Amino acid sequence: TIALYLVVAMVLGGGILVSRSSATNAKEIATSTTAALCAFVADLQRRADATADYLDKHEEAEPIPGITRATLRRSLESQQATLAALAGLDC
Repeated sequence: TIALYLVVAMVLGGGILVSRSSATNAKEIATSTTAALCAFVADLQRRADATADYLDKHEEAEPIPGITRATLRRSLESQQATLAALAGLDC
């Protein structure tokens, strides 16, 4: 019976170590994911600002050959929607 108690104790101890390791790993993953999303948000904000500035400065119907203002506006609206969806991040 003592051997059985030792085996049970070893299994429980191993489970606790694995659980703590998993929690630490999950926190590291969450931190890394947040950092990546914050970098994405910063880049997307720069691109949205650049698109808005470009549209303000170029009034022609096709400011870039083959790309209409409507296409640029749709792209900007999509960027703004993504930024709004990610606004809750603490960057």
